[in-house]
Amino acid sequence: MAEALGMNKRNAQIHVKKLTEQGLIRHVGANRGGHWEIIGG
Repeated sequence: MAEALGMNKRNAQIHVKKLTEQGLIRHVGANRGGHWEIIGG
C-alpha cells in the first residue's frame, strides 16, 4: 500500500492509525489474514 501511494511504510502506518482513530476504517479478522473496511466518511 505504501509503495502504491508513493510513501514509506512508516508514513503509511501513521495514516492508517489516524484513519482508524477517526472512525473511518477498521480492521476485520486476524492480523495477518484480515482486511480493512471503510466505515465512514
